[in-house]
Amino acid sequence: MQEHSLFRAALVAYDAVTHCATVSLLDSPTASLAGVPCSEQCDSADLTAGKRCLVLIAPDSQALLIATW
Repeated sequence: MQEHSLFRAALVAYDAVTHCATVSLLDSPTASLAGVPCSEQCDSADLTAGKRCLVLIAPDSQALLIATW
């Protein structure tokens, strides 16, 4: 069974047309991920630059933004 990893991140930018985000991982500030799809449960109004978020990364390097706070 493959393991997924959760990472805390900061939201850098959000594209409302594609519902994707650019995030910077908090544990590795020089690592940014672009084009990360956002969960349908994430409201566009909550996806603003500077917000903290939770990113799920699968073993095949696919990522999904699953929550903001």
